[in-house]
Amino acid sequence: CYLSWNNSAGTNFDLYIVRTSDNAILASSTNTGTGVAGYEYAEWTNNGASIGVYFRIVRISGPATTFEMFTHSAGEYQHATAAGSNTSPSNTTDLNVISVGAVSHTDWGQLSGVTGIIVDYSSQGPTNSGNIAPKICGPTNTYSWIYGTGFSGTSCSTPNVAGAIISFWSANSTLDATGVRQVVFRMAQLYRDWGAAGNDNVYGYGGFYLYSWASNLRYLFRTSNNALITNASRPYYSMNVAQNLAPSNTTVIILNGGVYAETGLYGGTAALGLGKKILYRAPFVTASFGL
Repeated sequence: CYLSWNNSAGTNFDLYIVRTSDNAILASSTNTGTGVAGYEYAEWTNNGASIGVYFRIVRISGPATTFEMFTHSAGEYQHATAAGSNTSPSNTTDLNVISVGAVSHTDWGQLSGVTGIIVDYSSQGPTNSGNIAPKICGPTNTYSWIYGTGFSGTSCSTPNVAGAIISFWSANSTLDATGVRQVVFRMAQLYRDWGAAGNDNVYGYGGFYLYSWASNLRYLFRTSNNALITNASRPYYSMNVAQNLAPSNTTVIILNGGVYAETGLYGGTAALGLGKKILYRAPFVTASFGL
């Protein structure tokens, strides 16, 4: 079991594993917290008959503050709180670390706006660093060759999402990591934006969703992060860029409903993709074209 908290105000906790029958201390961690991150770790192995144990956390000094405790297969906590339960490594500032929530595969067809389908063990944000978490949800209670039909938990939803992202990136190898994240998050928000609209601390951007692979499928995303990108490492920012870079006979999926006040006649001059026959499609939102 480990315990962590923000120690910037000088708070110090001690952690104990205690036998229920007589309150005997079986293991403890009583370090003096130093630095910003307070931390205690204790473990105990039962080599005999089954007994009841509980965790005791004592504030030794400093003001009251929120702490996080992680254990494996410890059953229900007496004072469990869903909000703010998403902990390390979700509190990292590295954009390429994606935390994944869990929704049963039987609820995977639910429409945007639906609430109450997050499974009870799926941790929620914000993290202790203020990050929104999770970033996206994956299906749980699915079949695997190792576990059969009994595979569940975020240990199931996370590799389901990771495997799908790997497959998507393999088929769209020109994208960089930022480009992959943009497509993955935006598609989830368009198709399975469960809970509060937008990125939230229960479902993130929503349930993972990608189109089936198709030859020459590309994406266009009118976001400021892509404004200066003139290569295929991100979704195209404008139709000008798409016409110049997309392969012939490409389908370009428009991932938002921005106004595309472009210049030029597409399919006209060679510089704008003469003869490419690019098809632009918007999945759910209406895009305005100022051509």
